[in-house]
Amino acid sequence: RVCHSCFAARNTHSLGSASTTDASGASLTMIQASDDSHTSADVDGLRERLYALETSLVDRDVDSLMRTATITQYALAGAMLLVLTAMISFCVSSVWVRVACTTLVGGGLAVLCANRQGMINRRVHVFVVASFVYVSLKAAQLQTRRKHMSQDEEDRLWDHRYRVTSRYLFLHIKALRGFWVKLGQYLSSRADALPEAFVSELGRLQDAMPSEPFEAIKHAVETELKRPLNDLFASFDKSPLASASIAQVHRATLKQDGTKVVVKVQHAHIDRIMRQDVSDLSAICWIVAKLEPRYDFRPVISEWQRLAIKELDFTIEGSNQRRAREALIKAN
Repeated sequence: RVCHSCFAARNTHSLGSASTTDASGASLTMIQASDDSHTSADVDGLRERLYALETSLVDRDVDSLMRTATITQYALAGAMLLVLTAMISFCVSSVWVRVACTTLVGGGLAVLCANRQGMINRRVHVFVVASFVYVSLKAAQLQTRRKHMSQDEEDRLWDHRYRVTSRYLFLHIKALRGFWVKLGQYLSSRADALPEAFVSELGRLQDAMPSEPFEAIKHAVETELKRPLNDLFASFDKSPLASASIAQVHRATLKQDGTKVVVKVQHAHIDRIMRQDVSDLSAICWIVAKLEPRYDFRPVISEWQRLAIKELDFTIEGSNQRRAREALIKAN
């Protein structure tokens, strides 16, 4: 409706004062234009105001999806507690033992829900997000089939749904990090296969990843090299040059001979996280292939996963860099 109003404003020479209202009640008063005052500045101003309204609607829908996903995670934990409680009641006759077991199980689930970095909670998070993305797009597909929409209305529906879903996916990938960042970066490069909204939104993953605190980096370097940081480097920048899905890099100067270097340090527990993420992605691809046979990406994903896991071995990267350096020296 918003896009349609914008097109109408561009193509009409005489436009009276009017307003457009979305389903939530948000309204936007359109500018008044006549043959004398219908200028490009008026149209540009109207377009900006309409775009701002549409953006606010996208943000509203994304916030709603985020809240619903969080509620769903806790609802799943509650359902699991009910199932386990029923099993305990069936297997145990003593009331006090039932109460004790139920309390322990409930406490354990509460800890899992509170520990957002936990592997079990992470897996639940991943499948909830994947489910919401699938349901969101499938609902739009069914909506276009059941309602006799014009091509213009259908395009606007899909454009809004793509913007909401891509923003929702970006926010969760940024929170999950790990292998999902690499997947998002890969998808953002597939402008030939994905809608522009996904390419634009996921493209922010190329340079918008949060970095680990310096204390975690210091601990990782000292643990790996078995020596204090000050014994190894004359200087070590606390702020990273960049941070990506697997690691982040810092400028430093070797204490031994003053050589300027860049130190690449893996994020904590990234090996375990990446391997679980790969397993989860395989399961999601299998489910999607069963539900939507046209979208069976398992052969491609399988090969890509195998190569992505190799990136965890920095000795391979170091060997490749040495070979590249030798080749450049040889070529003068």
